[in-house]
Amino acid sequence: MKKTLSMVLALVMTVSLFTFAPASAGAAFTDSNSITYKEAVDVIYALGIMGGYSDGSFRPNGLLTRGAAAKIICCMRLTPAVANTMSQNASSKFTDVPAGHTFAGYIAWCVQQGIVSGYSDNTFHPGDPLTCQAFLKMLLGALGYDQTIEHYTGSGWANNVTNQALMIGLNNGLNSTLNGAGQVNRQDACLFAFNALKSDLVEYNGTRNNRSSQTTTATRGTNIIKEESSPYTLQFAEQYFSDLKLNANTEDAFGCPATKWTLKNTDVGTYLASVEKVYYNEDVTAGKVYSDLGLTIDTDLKFYVNGEDIAAAGAKISRNDTKKLSELLDATKAETMGIKAAGSSFSFGNGTEIRVFRSTADNKPVVVLSAVIYYPGKIESVQSATSSKNRSVKISAVTGDTRAPAKAASNNEYETEDFSAGDVVVYTFSGMNNKIQDVIPLDEVRGALTRVNEGSSLTIDGTEYVNAMNVVYGSAAGKESSLTVGNTYDAYVFTLDDVEMVMWVEGVQASSDSYAWVKAVNNGVQNFDYAQANLVFANGVEEVVRLNEYTVDDTALAGRIVTYSEDNNGRYKLTPVATSALTNFSVRNRVITADNATVSADNSTVFVVQNSAEKSYSTYTGARNMPNVAGQNAYVYSSADGTAVIIFVSDATVTTSKTDLVFIAANSASNPVRDKSTYRTFNAIVGGEYAKVKVLVGDTDTVLGKAGDMQLTVKNDSAKPAPSESVILDNVEYNSDGLIIAGSYNNPSVSIGCKQGFKTPANGSIRLGTYNGATGTSMDLSNSVNVYTVSTTGQISKINISNVKEDGNDWVYYTQDNQDITNLFILRVD
Repeated sequence: MKKTLSMVLALVMTVSLFTFAPASAGAAFTDSNSITYKEAVDVIYALGIMGGYSDGSFRPNGLLTRGAAAKIICCMRLTPAVANTMSQNASSKFTDVPAGHTFAGYIAWCVQQGIVSGYSDNTFHPGDPLTCQAFLKMLLGALGYDQTIEHYTGSGWANNVTNQALMIGLNNGLNSTLNGAGQVNRQDACLFAFNALKSDLVEYNGTRNNRSSQTTTATRGTNIIKEESSPYTLQFAEQYFSDLKLNANTEDAFGCPATKWTLKNTDVGTYLASVEKVYYNEDVTAGKVYSDLGLTIDTDLKFYVNGEDIAAAGAKISRNDTKKLSELLDATKAETMGIKAAGSSFSFGNGTEIRVFRSTADNKPVVVLSAVIYYPGKIESVQSATSSKNRSVKISAVTGDTRAPAKAASNNEYETEDFSAGDVVVYTFSGMNNKIQDVIPLDEVRGALTRVNEGSSLTIDGTEYVNAMNVVYGSAAGKESSLTVGNTYDAYVFTLDDVEMVMWVEGVQASSDSYAWVKAVNNGVQNFDYAQANLVFANGVEEVVRLNEYTVDDTALAGRIVTYSEDNNGRYKLTPVATSALTNFSVRNRVITADNATVSADNSTVFVVQNSAEKSYSTYTGARNMPNVAGQNAYVYSSADGTAVIIFVSDATVTTSKTDLVFIAANSASNPVRDKSTYRTFNAIVGGEYAKVKVLVGDTDTVLGKAGDMQLTVKNDSAKPAPSESVILDNVEYNSDGLIIAGSYNNPSVSIGCKQGFKTPANGSIRLGTYNGATGTSMDLSNSVNVYTVSTTGQISKINISNVKEDGNDWVYYTQDNQDITNLFILRVD
C-alpha cells in the first residue's frame, strides 16, 4: 500500500503478520521475501540441486527451462558432485543440443534413463519453459516409475502423470490447485522436488499392478519418514542423500511445533510443522480457540510469549470459556519478562500475533499457543561483512510510556543485507535464545493529521489508522497528546500492511525539499521596494528571489534555514525554522564534528555543500554518501528527536577517500614537483596492486600515519625520508587533483607494526625484531600471506614466502589479522 497525501508522512509495513515464517539457516537470497516455499527452497539449495544467481537472488517466480529441469533430475539421481562432472561434450541426438551446450550432459543422461524425450523433429528445445505435468513426469521417472508401464506416453499421458503425482503428494504444500498444463516456476519446482525427496522409491515385478515401494531393513528408514516397523519403505532422500536428516518433532524459537532439517550435522533450517493451526492478532477468548480448533474436551496447553513458556498453572482451553488469552498467563512471569508492568493489566492487542497449534500425542490433543510481539526500533549501526561474518545491523529498542517495554536481547545484532543506519523497523526476538529473530522494513504514506483518538487511532486526511499495542510517539513531547490537529507539524505514521496499525509517529515540520538557506537579504529602501533574498535551495540551486514584503528584518532571516512558498506573482514568503549555526564543521569518514555542537544525521539527512574551489553547491542524501568535507560554517535544521533534516555547508573543502590497504615506500620519494600543487611521487602497493601515488606537500610538512606508530613525513625540500618512515594506511584522503593530503590506519580488527630484523620463516611462522641480538617475537603467518620486498631505492617486488631469508638489518612492515600476518613488506637496508 502506498498513498501520497498532502502534509504528513506515514509508514506502512510491507509484510503481513499472517505470512510470518520462522527464521532459518537456509540461503539468504536478496529476494527471500518473495519466496513462498522457504523450507523447500532451503533444502533443495542446501543439497546443491538448484542454486541462485550471481547477484544473490533466487528469482522464485522465474520459469524453469527444459534444460535446467534435466540438470535437477541428474543432481537428484547422481548427486550434484557427480552430476556436475558430466561432460558438456556428451553426445546428444538433438540438433539444438550440440556438444558443448551447457545442459548437453544432463539431457543425454536423462534420455538414456528414459526420463525425458525430445520432439518428433529431433529437437529438445532446452531453453523453453515446461509445464508442471512435464516436470512431474520427470520426477516420477526419477522415483522409478516406468513411462511405458504407467502410460506416461501417448494419448492421456498428462492425466496419468497428474493423478499419480497427486496420489503420492508431490503437490503437498502448494498454495493453489495444481495446474498441470501451466508453466512451472523455480520455487514450484523446488516444492515438487522437495516432496519427491520424501516419497517412496518404486520397483516392479512385471506389471503395473505388481508395482510396490522399495524397502530396506536398515534403521535409516527413520531419517526422513518415521516408520514403526521393519521392513521400512525407502524414500528417495534415504537412498541418494543419506546425510539429510529430518527431525519432525521439535520447536522453533517461539515454541511453535516445527520440523528441523540438517545436512552433515549442519542446520539447514527450522520450519513450522504442518499441523492444524489458527492465527489471531487480537486478545480472543479461550472458548473461541476451543471452537476454532474443533476440540471436544478440555485441553492442557503450553503458552509461549516471545519464546518463553509463561502459562498460568493449570491453564486449560475449555468450551465456552470467556477468559481472554492474556488471562491464561502467569502474571509474575509476564512482569519478569517485561510483557507488562508490575501491578498493571495487560491485553494482547494490535501488533501481536498469536499462533495456535493443535496436534496429537498419545491419542490426546495437544495445544500450543505462541504469542509473538512486534516492537518498533531503529537501525543503530551497520557492520560490514568480514571474512568470518556476514553483514549485520544493530537495532536500538525504543521505549515509551504508552507501550509495553521490550525485553532487551542479549545480542542486538541481526545478520542481513538490508537496512541502513537510521531506518525505522519492527522486529521480533525470542526469549528462548535471546536473539532477534526477524526485522521487517516500514514504508511510508503521506497525509495531514485530521483527528487524534486518544489511545485508539489516528486519522490522516480522513483515513483512520488503528494504533498498535506498542505504538511509539517520537515527537518532542513523546506522547500522543502532542499530536495536535492543525499544528504546524507533520507526523510520520508507521502502519502494518492489511490491518494498517500505527507503529510509529514522529513530529517533523516538512520534507527536506521544502527548505532553503538564506545566504543574504537585500532590504527594500523605500515603501514601494520589495526586499530580495539570496536563497540556496535543497537541490543546490542558488537564486535571488523577490519577497512578498516591502521591507524585511534581515537579522531575522539572514543565515537562517526557512520554508518557503511562492505566490502567483512569483514573490516568496519565507518562514524561518530553528537553525543551528556551527563553526569548523567537518565530515570525515562519515563522522560529523563541529566546534560548538553535536550533530546527528541518518540516511535521510540532506547535505547541501558549497565547494570552495568551484563555488558551486552539491547535494548528498545520507551521511553514508558524504565525501570528506571541511567548512568554516554550517547551518542545521533538526527534527524534534535531534536528527538533522537538512544541513547547508558554506565555503567547504571537499575531498574523497578510499579504504584500500596502502603501503608507501618512503625511500622511493621523488624530488618535489610543482604543478597545480607541490607533490612528491612514491612507489606503493594499493589494494594488493603496484601503483605510484602523489603526496601533497605545502607550506608545512605532510605527515601520514597515526601518532605513536609508523608515520611518513613528506617535506617540501630536497631531503628524502628514511626507509623507516614508510607507512601502512587503510584510509587515504585525496584532494580534487588526486593528491594524497591525509591518511591513517584505523581498522580496529587489524593490527600493524614495524620491526627491524627477522629470522627465516619456519613451520608457518616468522620471528620479527631480531636486530642487534634481540630474540624478537614469533608470529604466525596466514596461509595466503602476501610478501613484498622494497629495494634501497624503493622498487617494490612481490615474492614467495619461501624466498624470505634471515636478515638482521632489514626493516619489516606487516599487517596482522586474527593473530595471523597477512602482509609483509621487507625494506632492504645497505
